[in-house]
Formats: sequence, C-alpha cells, structure tokens
Amino acid sequence: MFKKFTFIFLLFFTTFSSCNDKDKSDPLGDLLMLLFLQNFLNPPVSACAGTSKIAGSDPLLQFQWHLKNEGNFGGTTNSDSNVQPAWDSGTTGKNIKILIVDDGVDICHEDLNNTGAEQFNVDFTNRLSNQINGTTSCDNGNACHGTAVAGVAGAVRNNSVGGAGTAPDALVAGRNLLLSSNDSFSANIVTSMSKDISGIDISNNSWGAPDTTGKYNAGLAFSGWRDAIQEGVTAGRGGKGALYFWAGGNGGRLFSSPQTVLSTFNDGLIWVDNSNYDGQANDPRVMAVCAIGNRGQQVFYSERGANLLVCGYSEGDNRVATTTTDIMGSAGYNPNSSRTPFSTVYTNNYTNIFNGTSSATPNVAGVAALMLEANPNLTWRDVRWILAKTAKKTDPDDDDWDRNNAAEKFDINHKYGFGAVDANAAVSLAKSQTLLGAEVTPLNGTGGSLSITTRAEGDAFNTAEDESTISLGTGIGKIESVEVTVSFNASSNLGDLDLRLISPGNTESRLSEPHPCLGDGSGTFNQVPCNTGAVTWTFSTLRNMDEPANGTWRLRVVDRRTAPIMIPGSYTSGSSTITVTNSANHNNPDAAITSWSIRVRGRAN
Repeated sequence: MFKKFTFIFLLFFTTFSSCNDKDKSDPLGDLLMLLFLQNFLNPPVSACAGTSKIAGSDPLLQFQWHLKNEGNFGGTTNSDSNVQPAWDSGTTGKNIKILIVDDGVDICHEDLNNTGAEQFNVDFTNRLSNQINGTTSCDNGNACHGTAVAGVAGAVRNNSVGGAGTAPDALVAGRNLLLSSNDSFSANIVTSMSKDISGIDISNNSWGAPDTTGKYNAGLAFSGWRDAIQEGVTAGRGGKGALYFWAGGNGGRLFSSPQTVLSTFNDGLIWVDNSNYDGQANDPRVMAVCAIGNRGQQVFYSERGANLLVCGYSEGDNRVATTTTDIMGSAGYNPNSSRTPFSTVYTNNYTNIFNGTSSATPNVAGVAALMLEANPNLTWRDVRWILAKTAKKTDPDDDDWDRNNAAEKFDINHKYGFGAVDANAAVSLAKSQTLLGAEVTPLNGTGGSLSITTRAEGDAFNTAEDESTISLGTGIGKIESVEVTVSFNASSNLGDLDLRLISPGNTESRLSEPHPCLGDGSGTFNQVPCNTGAVTWTFSTLRNMDEPANGTWRLRVVDRRTAPIMIPGSYTSGSSTITVTNSANHNNPDAAITSWSIRVRGRAN
C-alpha cells in the first residue's frame, strides 16, 4: 500500500511541478489531483497501516490440530485436513480469492492478506473500522466471527505471527452482511452473493437459518438469493463457476449424551435440526459442510443431512476447538490473552475457542483454494465431485456408513456426507483429473398423492401403503444431485414424519426425520408445532453421486406419531443446563402428501 501511495503522490507532484503555463488546462493533472485527495482524505477500507512481519515459523501452528494432528490434545493422530503434503508440493492457494460473507473481517489483521482482493470488500454499515478497532465484546456488533473464519481459510504462513490458514497464500476479502440493517438485509444478501462475482473464486458462508428450531426454513433462500447463486455458478470464474460453501448448521443434537428420561427415539439424544431443513444449505448449487473434531467424530451439534458434501475440522465432543485469528487489540473473542484457556504463547489477536460448522466450512473452502491453484480449469462441479471422491471415511465404526450404487461406489453417511476433507488427496486428483462432461438437461418427474399412515418407532414401512413411485427415462448416466419437492397437507405434523427417497439402485436418502420443533429462550425450550398449515418443501441429496438416473424412484413416508416427545424438566448437556417447559401434542390424523416431484441433475457419462 505504501508503494502505491508513493507512486500516486510522485506522479501528481511531477505532473503539476512541470506545468508552468497557467492558461492551459491539464485534465490528467486534475484527475490525479482528485485521485490523490480522495485517497488521502477518504482512504479505502483496506488501507491498512500494516504490521512488520519477519519470515519465520508460526508460533501457534503447534496448536492447530486441524491442520496437523499428532495425537495431542486428546486427539487421534492424522485426524486432520492433511494439508502439509500439499503445502510441501508448493500448493498454498496462491492468489485465489476467498470472499468471507459474514459480520465483517479485520482486513488489517497482521496474519491476513487482503492485498490484491481489496476491491471485493463491501462495508454495508460504513462503520467497519469502528467495529474492528473498538473495545467491545463480540456480542456488540464487531467482526469477531468473520475474522476467525478468515483465519481458518487463509491466515498467512511462516511470518512469525499467529498460525496458518488452510490456504495460507490465498487472498481474503470481507462483506459484513450480518451487521447490515433489517430493512436492507435482503438486498445486501443478493449483493454479497453476486457483486463482482466474475473476479471471486470462493464464497464462504458460515451463516444461515436459525439453529435448534426443527422448522423448515426458506426465509433466507428467497428468489433473489437463488438468482444470485445461479449467476455465480454460471458467470463466476470466467464461466467455470464461483464456489459457494455453506455451513451445514449447528442445530443437530440437543444433548451431547443420551437422556434416559426423555423419549427413547433417536437413543434419547433428541435430534432437532437437519441440514435439509435449511433452504440455503440444501440448495444443490452450494456445498454444505458438517463438522468433526480431533478424534474424527461428529461434534454433537453438527446437523445430519442427505445434502451434506464433506466435513471439515472444527471441534469434537472433547471440546478441543480451533485456533485462528481474532480481532486485533482488546476487542474480540480473546480480549485478554492470559484468560483461560489461553496460554502465554497466544496474544489477544488470536483465539483457540472457535468452533461449529462455522469453522469447518472455511477449512473446506481453504482446501478448495488449494485445488484451484493446482488446476485453475476446474469448474465448481469438478470441485464438488473431487471433494466427494477424495473424502476420508472418518469414524468408520459409525453404523450409518453405506455405499451407493455407482459403478465406482462412494461411501456415504448422513452425519458425514462423503467423509472428512482430505487436502492432499483432493489436490493430487485435481492435478490429474479429466474435467467432468457438461451438465445435461435435468430429468423431471411428477408423482401423485399419498396418505401418510401412522406407524410406531420400530415398525417397518409397508410398501403397499407407504410408498409412491416415479419412473425416469434415460439421459443422465451419472447423477450429481437430486431435488425432491413434496407438498404436505395441513394435517401433516412435519416433526412426526419419516420421509425417505430410494433410488433405482436402492440408495436410501433420509430427507426428514421425526424431531421436535422448539422455541428458543436462552436455554429454556418450549415445544411448538412444526407447522400450522400446508407446506411445500424441496429437499436435496448428493448420496446418488455417479449413479444412473433411469428407473423407478420411490418416496416412502410414515407418521411416527409417538416420538420424539420431551418430558418437561431440566437436563444437563455438557457444561450447560437445558430446561424443557411443556409437552407436545402429536395427535394429527388424516396426514397426506398431496403431490411430489423429482429433479435429477448430472451428466451423460
């Protein structure tokens, strides 16, 4: 920045000091004077003073188990994103632009590189500098969350400060969407997804629908958002498509351990949200990310979903979280570096308590940045396929693991998608992989109505009563995504429904599961109706990756009316107490699906 400023100043000085004819106008000189004054009086958001950095090892890298797990901190050796071999091969995300759509980013942070991405910053509040440089806590409107996200994706490596990002030579830009006012929020969502999209490689979105409600939520996935995403995947990166990564959600299990006094359904863990209930995270044009910890297992609040792609590393049930950047100075998650659980190696410019799918998502986005450096010709669909193909089968003893019916089968799990992200495997395949064929015209089919019968928790489906079918023809030899739109009548309690899609190859996708719907009262929950009228909802699944589409697709549904019901009382979950205030009423006869349809996307072969 100093060199750029000096060049403008010297050019201005030379131009005007060489002009002695007062009668002649000099438009170039006037323009340069205006440019100088504008930059001097109103410096851009990215005009950072900077911090002196000396080449050397990063003091906090030793704590970043998500990058290299050596079994310390109670973890399992090699349960990490496996970035070191990619780095050693020279792949570090050089010049890949990662846009952090969040509550803002401290773009002047000593361990972040915004130079080269400044033009992509957008400040919706016109007070970003105050949000970053203030002394308020993270609950009072500064860029804590986005700054931590940015560090996971792209903190600079080998600069003697902080730690490293997954793609340490990537460029980060920020848009403080989450702090914009309610009256402009929808418009700002569209801007955040689409502005200057041709120059942005990756959009990281560690935000979404409210957690722990259990309700289907399409409020943020309005038509303007969908149109902006479509623009991004068609016009972004010169037509190869921008990559949108989305947090899968933190509303999974309400309890970290079984609660025997509650309904026994789901082993007493009480699953509330599913990522497929979020109209943004389940859009097949975005890549939804789940969260696992340093033992390679799901953190209890990470949501399940047939729409999930892969998991990133964030935090496990042992509560060992992620080390990343914090707002510089006395604001942020770590205002006092001596505060527990921080050690003297940390300064208050860094934190080690960042977690959730918010942290897992930039971990995966950073891996995608490494892939794009390794092969800039990859389309967004190529990146999605490679991430699925190279994912590690984490937590292999989990009983939900299955294999789909593709010619080269994929391991699949509703908790883990295709597995845990593996940077080295993804980068290696990105270098050698032939690009996928063009997406062909989607296959569409429409089904009829179906009465929803009531069955107890352990009862099997009855094919004659609980199933509707749609037959699709040829045209897609290898599926990439499937969308299922289902219309339920007003008598259907969405929290009672067990809804599954079975492909012609017998791959099952659980779209909606029995769950409570909750009103949140800061640790006090009341059970509320999941819906009060008819609902039409579009689910998605990636679990049929590379299967052929032709044949009979089956939709199965039953009403598990007996579960889950939580008994009023107070329960312990980890270090917190959860209070349930009321019982739930599941008396809903005459439930029915009035119609359903399917859309399959993919390529010919």
